[in-house]
Amino acid sequence: LQTSWSQIEKSAIAEKRSSNVRTVRLCAPPSFTLNWLQPRMAAFYEEHDDIHVELETKENLLHSNESEADVVISYWDYERPAFLEDELFPVCSPAFLRKHQLKAGQEEKALAPILQDLPLIGEALFPFGTRLDAWTYWAQRFDIDLSNATMRRHALSSISLKEAEDGLGVAMARSTLVGAQIRAGALVCLSRSRIKSPYRFFVQRRTLSSESEALEQWLIRLARRPDEACTGLSSAGRACG
Repeated sequence: LQTSWSQIEKSAIAEKRSSNVRTVRLCAPPSFTLNWLQPRMAAFYEEHDDIHVELETKENLLHSNESEADVVISYWDYERPAFLEDELFPVCSPAFLRKHQLKAGQEEKALAPILQDLPLIGEALFPFGTRLDAWTYWAQRFDIDLSNATMRRHALSSISLKEAEDGLGVAMARSTLVGAQIRAGALVCLSRSRIKSPYRFFVQRRTLSSESEALEQWLIRLARRPDEACTGLSSAGRACG
């Protein structure tokens, strides 16, 4: 009987705790979730220990109605205020840099002939749903011809960046995805500057709950903090550190 009552008591406590936990569901692109969002979730729980966030990832998410989540983060070129912007610049591993006798922080025009002879790593679709990829957009901004360069593309940015870390080529990085790698020295910036991506991150709350509002406001505040995505890098037009 004591054992039975103990089990009943434990079940009652667990039920009471679960009823006090509030849940909110967040949907975002997978590489963004893994590289930007998830490492910052501990900070959210420090502020909101009574809210549980369930993470859902979807690639090519353009509109909030494509997910049933309470809060949706999309990556597109909407003509409305974004909560987070992205920047582009080529990166490689320190070992790759030494092997090919490259220099970090080079002028873009000086990089052009060098990149023609190096393996480049990109995304299969960037921006999503168009024929324009990040490498093409970057090259066009600096009037660089990469038509003869060797390029392999992957479905996720995380795969491209991991290959760059492993010394398999030069990847076009996005500032929201490489903060940890840059700070740890696993990746270095090859170019002199970084440019703004034509696509930005937008957050939209789809439910009117206090949990979803708390998460949305936390995301907005987080994105407004000083740029920590790429320590050592400067804005476009100024030299990289």
